[in-house]
Amino acid sequence: ARRAYLLVFAHTQQDFCIPEVEALLAYFRIQATCSGAIAQAPYVKMEGLALDDSGVLSILSRSIFARYCIELWGHGDSWPACAASVQEGLADKMSRAEVDVPYKFEFDSFGKKLPMDRRAAIIDHLKAVPITGEVSLHHARARYYAIEDYGVPTGPEPRAVFFGRLVGEGQRKLLQRYSLKDRRLISNTSMDPELAFAAANQAHVGPGSAVLDPFVGSGSLLISAAHFGARVWGADMDAAVLFGVGKTTRANAPKKMRGPDENMRATFEQYGLAGRLMDVVVADSKQPCWRRLPAFDAIITDPPYGIREKAHASADDAMEPGKLHVLYKALLDLAAIHLVVGGRLAYWMPVMRADYTADMLPTHPCLQLVANSEQPLTTKFSRRLITMVKLREPAGDAETAAGGPADVRSRLFPPLPTQMGAGAGATGADADHAS
Repeated sequence: ARRAYLLVFAHTQQDFCIPEVEALLAYFRIQATCSGAIAQAPYVKMEGLALDDSGVLSILSRSIFARYCIELWGHGDSWPACAASVQEGLADKMSRAEVDVPYKFEFDSFGKKLPMDRRAAIIDHLKAVPITGEVSLHHARARYYAIEDYGVPTGPEPRAVFFGRLVGEGQRKLLQRYSLKDRRLISNTSMDPELAFAAANQAHVGPGSAVLDPFVGSGSLLISAAHFGARVWGADMDAAVLFGVGKTTRANAPKKMRGPDENMRATFEQYGLAGRLMDVVVADSKQPCWRRLPAFDAIITDPPYGIREKAHASADDAMEPGKLHVLYKALLDLAAIHLVVGGRLAYWMPVMRADYTADMLPTHPCLQLVANSEQPLTTKFSRRLITMVKLREPAGDAETAAGGPADVRSRLFPPLPTQMGAGAGATGADADHAS
């Protein structure tokens, strides 16, 4: 029988939920379909003839956005309709539930909190479900979820309700473990762990993968890759960040200088991942130092795009206004050369939201777009996580990348009027360069 599961996500980066599930289904080679269970709500429905609890648990073992997943026993626009849905194929559903074990009902909602009398009414609607065992709030072995969705804006009654058996929970706990607040080395552009793990999942990073970040910075993306078992390499032009020297970005650091344990290797040691950090090099990734061969299973990176860090000079100064596309074309060329066939490139790209169209994404004859998710940063500005897969080796040097994003810094920080004087116009110059 075709089983249905409902993934319930944290309401943080909704545009990333379905792409993450699709990436993990492909990574674990699970034949299933996924779709939004209801518009503008943090639910994704998965269905498939071969989909079972073990496959769902595999996805949950990697998902950074999923809170939990239930086997969907019933749903509808009201609890009477949901209860009727539960009765369809109930014997098959109950065959997968633990019987005569301590259990409890959990309640979840979107858009409104559920008072105790509302919860009691829900239980009353579901009393026909033949769950056996004793109720235990603290030692339950079986858990059943009743979920109500009130939409946005909130309505007086739920627009959808769901009921099912809990299968497992996602990896939200990793956000606390890898919190930037406790990390030994951070910089102005250190990637939030939630988004770093999103990139690792999109890139199909796993045990034994060889992963490169050509704009590594403080190593946030490589930490997520190493957590999943990858061997990681990095490159960056900023030696001070790579080796933990110079001024710190921490607000309360004594003397404002980095301490002896404020470096990348110490950070990997902090998480027990030092054995997976292969090397980092000071290099300009537009003129890569790597041998010309397909050596990496994945490239994950957040290139500098001139917002929060100082610019570093390079051979063709891709940070000049209007030349941001040069940097991204070089990145795609690097990926076409150094990824294995089937390897993935996951990178972040800045856009002005009003100007964005899919046509501005850089392209390469050897790379195919597979995912594109937006993280809004302001009403005007966002960045997108772009994922591409390598289809074949380049036929020659003539096969290069094309297109790329327009400059965003000049749009966010337009030049001051010339009549204010050269001194006033230089106010923001120090804040140049990175993501």
